[in-house]
Amino acid sequence: MLKITERQEAILEFIQESYRERGYPPSLREIGKRFKIASTNGVRYHLQVLERVGLLERMGYTSRGIRLTRPISAGPGGVPLLGQVPAGPLNLAVEDVEREVDLDRSLFGLGRQENLFCLRVQGDSMSGAGILEGDIVIVQRQAEAKPGQIVVARIGEEATVKRFEQKGGKVFLCPENPAYEPIEIAPGSQEAEEFHVLGVVVGLIRTNMD
Repeated sequence: MLKITERQEAILEFIQESYRERGYPPSLREIGKRFKIASTNGVRYHLQVLERVGLLERMGYTSRGIRLTRPISAGPGGVPLLGQVPAGPLNLAVEDVEREVDLDRSLFGLGRQENLFCLRVQGDSMSGAGILEGDIVIVQRQAEAKPGQIVVARIGEEATVKRFEQKGGKVFLCPENPAYEPIEIAPGSQEAEEFHVLGVVVGLIRTNMD
């Protein structure tokens, strides 16, 4: 049975920290810089070991194609799975509780259970961030976000998952797929009046193991 080294354990903790603070994994170069690994191939070696022991999954050779694979564990109490949210064109938000998901919150350093909810992703506009259709995103409820964080946002009765950015007083909800355009929210517009951040993505559960 493969065992991980102290450095590989530290890399895993760094990936968890990135999910917790930014809502997405670090790039290969960020991992290399943090741990003084000279080449991306050196980083890939450590990620391969972590993948073999089942602690993460790598999505091809994309820079941020890293997923943690152990966010679910049996335990008392659950986090509500509130239907689906588009990672693509805006669509009507679904808020019916499908079921509850038992989470090992310590894996992501997640906060209080009542401040969390889950949504199933539709569409592929966030594929560049390793969020694919059918994935379940774990969301920390909060009304504000920092630039660069991946958020679940609502405009009127519609919701989406995108990266939150700000420039020139405007808010942009940016996809991670060149096939899609950013959603621009200008000050004083009707969209701005109806725009709300529902929460920040702090983790991800992969449901399709194919």
